[in-house]
Amino acid sequence: DSVLRYGGDVNYTATVSYGVNSDGSLSGQVPLQGLDQIKNAGSTPLLLINNLGDSGADAWSVHALLSSAAATGSFYSNVLYLVGTYGYKGVNIDFEGLWPQDRDMFSQFLAGLKAQLQPHGWLLSVSVPAKTYDDPDDSWAGAYDYAAIGRCADLVALMTYDQHWYGGPPGPVASLPWVESVLSYAVSTMPANKILMGIAAYGYDWSPSATSVVEFKQDGQLAGEGQIKWDNTSDSPYLYYYSGGVEHVVWFENDSSLAMKLQLVKQYRIAGIAFWRLGYENDDFWSVVDAYLR
Repeated sequence: DSVLRYGGDVNYTATVSYGVNSDGSLSGQVPLQGLDQIKNAGSTPLLLINNLGDSGADAWSVHALLSSAAATGSFYSNVLYLVGTYGYKGVNIDFEGLWPQDRDMFSQFLAGLKAQLQPHGWLLSVSVPAKTYDDPDDSWAGAYDYAAIGRCADLVALMTYDQHWYGGPPGPVASLPWVESVLSYAVSTMPANKILMGIAAYGYDWSPSATSVVEFKQDGQLAGEGQIKWDNTSDSPYLYYYSGGVEHVVWFENDSSLAMKLQLVKQYRIAGIAFWRLGYENDDFWSVVDAYLR
């Protein structure tokens, strides 16, 4: 439904279609109906390939892929086949949680992929974890050499969200000062016109027993749960409420926090935003985007 209603406002739409295997093969299928909707809406479709499974990011399979010339070659061939056969205009690589020791191999892998895509005029987009400085040994972001990735990618999507995540303590999903720090570092390492600032069209509802996702389009329902408050340090909304005698803490994004982040796009002269994901947002979300990015 979001593609039909808002697809024309989105330059690129990535279909989360395939996962990577250690031998360079890909598991998944092309969403043919969704792909047609993207094209008919006037958005440019990208094939998203990730390393995410039921147990999270699979760093081992990517390590094996990067370590084998045969597997890498197979991967390139499979990507070219899928992009060419189904009318995609490029690929988004979303390999998360990679091992720091794979840093150089990953950069070389991306450069090789770009060399395969470029003769066809196809685009390479790469999603990278947010960071405010470079520590090659960091267990989460060390594998991602912003400068090297920026040299070969056409677009780099900064995952400026999950500053606080479902598996950790409650807090802002993307505080404004943190997002700005990530942008400040990123523009010092790669061309600003390649950078997309990540926007979370969601928040989290933490309780002692579980954490759940709160979609942007559910903001109106939150007002019925409790008093929405504003944290001036993070420039983020939050609230506390009780259900069945259990306290819940919710940090989320709303029109105000979104607007403040969108101002950074022009301030840092970056290419735009990348948000996760279509279907989480509503008309209010698009009204704010139109107001600040048109």
